[in-house]
Amino acid sequence: MVASIINCANPEEADVVLIGVNYDVTSSFSKGADKGPWAIVDCLHTQIEFFERHTKTSPAENLKIAYHDIGDTNNLSPEEMVEYVRSIHEHYFSLGKFVIVLGGEHSVTNGPVQSLARQGLAESVTVVQIDAHFDLRDTDADFNDTPYGKYSHACVMRRTFENGFDTVHIGIRVYSQDEYDFARENNLKVFEWGKNRQPSFREIINSIKTDKVYLTLDVDGINPVYMPATGTPVQGGLDWEYLYGLLEELFKTKEVVGADIVEVAPRVGDTLTEYGAAQICYSLIAYKTRKNMKQEAVIDEPRPEGRESEAEFELSDSDNFSEELMAEENFYEEINQNELQGKPVIGHSVDKLDSLREIFENALPAFGGAYLRRVYTILREAVLNNVPLVVTVAGPITVSDQHRAWLIPLLETGWVAYLTVTDAICYHDGHDALYKAEAGNRSIKEVDIFGDDGAYREAGIIRVADTGFKEKVLFDQDRMISAILQRPEFQKRMTTTERNYLLGKYYEAQEKEVGVRSGLLSTCSRLGIPVFVGAPADGSAFLNSVKLWALNRVSNRPYWFDYDLHADVFESCAYHYWGLFNSESKALGVLILGGGVPKNYSLQPEPTLSQIFLLDGIRGYDYDVQIVSSPVTDGSLSSCFPSEAVSWGKINPETYRQQTESLQADYSMVMPFIVKALLDDPTLPKRNQLGLYYKRTELTDNLFDAVAENQSTIEETLSYPLKIISKS
Repeated sequence: MVASIINCANPEEADVVLIGVNYDVTSSFSKGADKGPWAIVDCLHTQIEFFERHTKTSPAENLKIAYHDIGDTNNLSPEEMVEYVRSIHEHYFSLGKFVIVLGGEHSVTNGPVQSLARQGLAESVTVVQIDAHFDLRDTDADFNDTPYGKYSHACVMRRTFENGFDTVHIGIRVYSQDEYDFARENNLKVFEWGKNRQPSFREIINSIKTDKVYLTLDVDGINPVYMPATGTPVQGGLDWEYLYGLLEELFKTKEVVGADIVEVAPRVGDTLTEYGAAQICYSLIAYKTRKNMKQEAVIDEPRPEGRESEAEFELSDSDNFSEELMAEENFYEEINQNELQGKPVIGHSVDKLDSLREIFENALPAFGGAYLRRVYTILREAVLNNVPLVVTVAGPITVSDQHRAWLIPLLETGWVAYLTVTDAICYHDGHDALYKAEAGNRSIKEVDIFGDDGAYREAGIIRVADTGFKEKVLFDQDRMISAILQRPEFQKRMTTTERNYLLGKYYEAQEKEVGVRSGLLSTCSRLGIPVFVGAPADGSAFLNSVKLWALNRVSNRPYWFDYDLHADVFESCAYHYWGLFNSESKALGVLILGGGVPKNYSLQPEPTLSQIFLLDGIRGYDYDVQIVSSPVTDGSLSSCFPSEAVSWGKINPETYRQQTESLQADYSMVMPFIVKALLDDPTLPKRNQLGLYYKRTELTDNLFDAVAENQSTIEETLSYPLKIISKS
């Protein structure tokens, strides 16, 4: 049995090194953080149990843990202190130790951050901050009469950002205007506390884009009920159970390369804060090293009398564990039930909820409702992480005016990279521009979905499900499309995106002429959103082109429009390539509505880039949400789950378990509510339009360059020992 958690006198021989930085110079409110390291270490010496209950391990009995007290540093300037701490941290870190810095005010974090940066880890490590404050000031001159400059405790995360690290900020509850602007301008990942719901652990973990993490934990990020003795306490904050759940997920999913615990300012007669900090410190060691330690066994038999099930068997003072049982070797490894179960299934009363977002998150606890909740949650997470969305739509969305109801509002947000639709959607999009607008009227009316279709035919009414319109609308639309396709700018080979861009411009002019609201193609043309048609020959818009082509063949009537399908597919691949390597998030998501050809077309860029062009580093979509009516058992392309697309490489295999979902439903029933909930969420900012259509030449050129670099590898796939067919 060891006498203390700190069981090694020589840090050079230790597995874990705690560095005590007794520094409190730049703090701006209550002093005392320089006494924090000693108070934490005292609890580690005398109060903390060796058995760490969250991991069921005893690190102090299996590891060498040392403490390096660097002495009183209050006589140093902030710059001198940072350099001193950096050199000590760098020494131990380079020896392969797991290093935890104990502060001290938050400025001490600059030391380990600079140590990691000097060792070339800035690009591969994300600094995760738990704190009530942003600490993103450039200097402390705005609030300090005798400012300490760029290494004030209020500037540590600004310096971290400038050192090239990605940062994630959790628990934030206080900030200045400048800090707020800096965070928005640099698109920092911020999880603010006290305004909206707590984020899920998955949301936080998924916002961390590197495999490695450095954790800086300012104790004022935790609810002061648990950690009251700190220099600048703020109401609210992370609850204790939430903190430990987050730490569990962080260490489970990421490689934590180091940590610090700062801003403990002990108070006479109140030891709760330093005791809590010591608990956290020991737990960090346990989480980091538990893979190398055997978990303590948990006894199965016998159960105390009256306990009928294992679920009811809880440790209590009355449970009598005899020495004989404790000595038994036939123990079993405890099954972590928490890993097999999720959150409690709890439904909140809708009359207590104020928004659609709250309903999605709190009133859809299970069954089909839970599928819908997960669809919403995954979409929200993708938007929150600034992941560009590819949207595919099958079905008569323009006939039913759904494009104006919820699709165009979604497009206006700047969250969408491009659309893939059917040619029929493009064709019917022009109907409203045919006739002068009348308030409350439209040429497309409701009809009985189970009505007499023979009667509809006789009356010249075209039915689409429960909508219908006069046959004249089709003939007038044909005339409009024919006139547009004969315009000079159409007399060449082009992609479906260029045709739809130009068609949208003509629709826009007609819409303004007759006074109707913007339709789908005119909106996409205005916003620079590319619109692909996966099966361009399957629709009446192209049938009118066939008419003009035939007239050209029989009468030499001038007509040279044609599709360049090679360029079309290549352009879609260029956007996928951009999303993976040049977009801000280096990721892509897809929202599939209705399946069909649009779904498959938008899933093809990954195999084209990886299987056909053999380019390195290609992966499928990181987020995939689909709402389709086909049952998965019918084997159709429309119905297959995202997980099936993983086997083809079209969906990222590393994220599909958490970031994909398939909901069997009619998307027209749920999308208005999903979009409204997203639009009303104040944490999801509308962004500048990506405008990929305007960048199509640049992006396709980038992909051509990548193909050219890989040319010799691609050419190896061009030959095959064919059996040659002789000419007859």
